[in-house]
Amino acid sequence: MTYWRMAFRVGSRGDEMWPDCRKRGIAAIGYYTDRGDPIVGDCSRLTEDEYNAIWRRKDPKNTSGRASLRNVAYRMKVGDVIYVKEGPWVVGRGRVTKRYRHNPDVLKGAASEWEHYVKVDWEPDFARVPVSLGAELTTVLQLSGERLQKLEDAILLRDQEAVERIVAQDIDSLRAEEALFQEGNRRQRFTNYFERNPKLRAAAIQCHGTKCTVCGFDFERVYGRHGAGYIEVHHLRPVSSLLKTTTVDPRTEMAVLCSNCHRMIHRKKNGVLSLKEIQMIIDKSSRDRTPRNRLL
Repeated sequence: MTYWRMAFRVGSRGDEMWPDCRKRGIAAIGYYTDRGDPIVGDCSRLTEDEYNAIWRRKDPKNTSGRASLRNVAYRMKVGDVIYVKEGPWVVGRGRVTKRYRHNPDVLKGAASEWEHYVKVDWEPDFARVPVSLGAELTTVLQLSGERLQKLEDAILLRDQEAVERIVAQDIDSLRAEEALFQEGNRRQRFTNYFERNPKLRAAAIQCHGTKCTVCGFDFERVYGRHGAGYIEVHHLRPVSSLLKTTTVDPRTEMAVLCSNCHRMIHRKKNGVLSLKEIQMIIDKSSRDRTPRNRLL
């Protein structure tokens, strides 16, 4: 699998073709002579040597354009990942589903009717991220090494900040709700500190996602956008051990749980259940359940 960064602007100040390409599920490109004729036609009918010879004859100075179209026509493969460049931002990401094709009508009616393209499954909700990877004038750039790492780090930071914002909002809601009730004992306060510490909670969600570890409940699937990003966080080590050290590894010592599983785990004050124990209870209940006592 190869990673690519691709721009969709016509020239340096022309129309931005990314919305048209996203709508059609393609990554397209086109280069023309001064008279408006395509520099090359269907690349699938040309060997790479023939392609290079035609380009050098018609536009010998545009080596960047020749390399960019060559990448689309001869290098991109099914499964490759394309990141979309728009100014100083990466605004889209998709996976190639079909290799190079040529069709003068694929962008018919758009501001620019580029005819060279690959089919792409674009992610519908990719959140833009600010990142500069250099080679700003290169239309199709293969990403590897430091460039790819820089992009992945920027996306990871964006996702982490988004999770932390959601977590902070959720914790504010919990605090507002709990303000109506008497504060519990020291054990409960200590538990709440770890389960509602914003940084630790965000780190646990980054590691484990937002589906319940025990039952698989997904708030977004049930509640739509209102439930997106929500899950409760639970620490696995006994509180007595946490009193001796405050170092918690969210990867191995935290779990994400739906509200039901979380409440059932903590229901008995003198016996907090393990994940295995609550899973066994659910499994047994499922086996014992009969059509008569199921909810309709």
